[in-house]
Amino acid sequence: MNIRYSLLFLLVLFTSGSIAFAQTSINGKVIDSKTNAPLKGATVRIDGTTIGSLTNKDGSFSLKIGKGGDYKLSINFVGYKKTIHICKSKRQ
Repeated sequence: MNIRYSLLFLLVLFTSGSIAFAQTSINGKVIDSKTNAPLKGATVRIDGTTIGSLTNKDGSFSLKIGKGGDYKLSINFVGYKKTIHICKSKRQ
């Protein structure tokens, strides 16, 4: 059985929230790099924090973060190699 060890991580960075709360969101989608199939149930976590989420049936996720900056996202899914992705938020 040939196990694919690659993830293609598409990350779309949005800033959202109100001025009062100044929350930023990291939104994205985790898909298989060969088939482009969404990976339901992949774990997406910000390293060094307790912030994380599972992807939904479309492979999408959303993480609420307190403020902008640089974040290291760790993406895990059974049968795939762990992927680290650095994202940069425009909102500081």
